[in-house]
Amino acid sequence: MTQDKSKKVETVKAQPIPTNKLPEKTYIGDVLIKTTVGKYKFQQKNVAAIELLLFEDKKIDPRDAIAGARAIGFLSACEWFISTCYDIEGEPVTTRKLNEIVLEVPHLLRLVQAVGRGSVLIDCHDGEELVEDSDDFTIKFPLPLVDGEELKYEKVVHVKRLPIGWRHTPQYLAAQSTKDWVKINVDIITQYFEIDGRKWTEEELRSPGVVDLRVFNVVMRRLGKYLSAG
Repeated sequence: MTQDKSKKVETVKAQPIPTNKLPEKTYIGDVLIKTTVGKYKFQQKNVAAIELLLFEDKKIDPRDAIAGARAIGFLSACEWFISTCYDIEGEPVTTRKLNEIVLEVPHLLRLVQAVGRGSVLIDCHDGEELVEDSDDFTIKFPLPLVDGEELKYEKVVHVKRLPIGWRHTPQYLAAQSTKDWVKINVDIITQYFEIDGRKWTEEELRSPGVVDLRVFNVVMRRLGKYLSAG
C-alpha cells in the first residue's frame, strides 16, 4: 500500500521568548496581530508584500559580497521592519520610541517573525513532500478551534510555479550586476507563479493589504529553495 504523503500541517510561528514574563498576545486564527512588550502594545498594520522582500534585502551584512545598496545589517533591518509593520498604541513606531522601550533581541525577533505567519495546511499535488520542492500545491488556513468540533479550514489557495527561464533574461543579468535582489524576486514571482489561476502584479505586491502575507511567505519559501539550488 502506498502511503499518502501529500497532506501535512506546517506551522510557522515565532519562537517563544525565554523569559518568565511572556508578552500578552492576541490571535485571529493563528495569525498574531497584537503583542504587548512591557507597557507598550504593538499592533500589526496592513503591510505590502514588498516589505518582506525589502527586509530580506536590508538584513544582509553590508560587508557581505552579495550585499546591495539597501543592506544595513540584521538588527537595523529588524528595527526598520518593526517600524514599517507595527503601530504602538495607535501611533507610528519610530527609532526614538524603540530606543525608549529598549527591546531585547528575543522580543525584537518575536515581532519580526509574527508578520504574516501562522499555521497552514499544505497539500502538494506533484508528489513532493515539502512545499519548498513543490510546483503545484494548495494552502489552507485553519479556523479557530471550537470545543467539540473538528479542525476546519478556510480560504484554499492554489499555487503553481511555471518553468523559469530567467537566467537568460537581460532583466535578471542587470539585477544580478547591481545586486538588486528585490527586483529579482519581484520579477520571478510576478512572471512565474500563478495564485488561483492568475499572476500577482508588481502593483499588488506594493499595495498594503492586497496580497495575503501568509500566502506570500509560502511562495517566498518555494522561491528561496529554487534560488539557493540554482
